[in-house]
Amino acid sequence: MPARGQSKRRYYEGLNGPSPPLRPRFPELYQDTFQAFSYTARAGAGVRPPGKYPPEMRRDWYAVTALRIDPVRERENRTWWLELAEGPGAKVLGKLHLCAYLLPLSQGQDAQRRGIIMARHAEDFALPTDVHESVTPALVYRLLGADMAAVVQQAGIYAFVFPGAGLPKLPPQFLPSTLGFGWIPP
Repeated sequence: MPARGQSKRRYYEGLNGPSPPLRPRFPELYQDTFQAFSYTARAGAGVRPPGKYPPEMRRDWYAVTALRIDPVRERENRTWWLELAEGPGAKVLGKLHLCAYLLPLSQGQDAQRRGIIMARHAEDFALPTDVHESVTPALVYRLLGADMAAVVQQAGIYAFVFPGAGLPKLPPQFLPSTLGFGWIPP
């Protein structure tokens, strides 16, 4: 079942920062092709709080120290996660690789280290859907330097360019049936 209505959201839990204009653009084109959207995912173990703390504090500690992942999506039995950034740099590229590795280890029904989330009393960060062994990282951005664009392409990361004006530039393997802007790809 498609996850409709994502592009009309006014608030995306856990997502704050410099790229609000990018948030509705991707779902505007692709919400019908994804079965689920999750906005509060974390990956990895985070840092264990020192000493004994109440469950609420352990949960907050995990929320701050685990890697926060922008929306995780489910499509055709594959797990996708997108990093949204106005002008991504090397830090974003590193996060894409790190989270693609850590997400299946710490999230999903069959995760090897799922108990870590529960031990931190952070059940609300556990994804309700299964996370597949192979995670597809993608980058949604507005501006990207030539060197970074070459590295993103070489790494096989899907790149979705949503410039400030004009039509988006999308991976040829992942064109929507319509761009939602009255333009149908050839």
